[in-house]
Amino acid sequence: MTNYTVEQWATHLATTLNLDDNAATTPPLTELLDLTREVAHNVARPAGPITTYYIGLAVARAGGDVDEARRLIAEISNTVPHTDHVTES
Repeated sequence: MTNYTVEQWATHLATTLNLDDNAATTPPLTELLDLTREVAHNVARPAGPITTYYIGLAVARAGGDVDEARRLIAEISNTVPHTDHVTES
């Protein structure tokens, strides 16, 4: 079994899925991971991957532009409700 870093996994996915354009080879990993975490913690855990999937669809429709991906991620990030995770004792 191969252990991958996130970057190596992204490269593996791009190759396996025959995605060889700029958007696939230089994905905005940090932004996607941050958004996925925000959604999972503040909406519902299963909503994180679903959000990432929809971002991918929107970016594909926009021609796969990395800057457009970053713009969409920021736009969606601004709509995530933020909850206070402080537990009262």
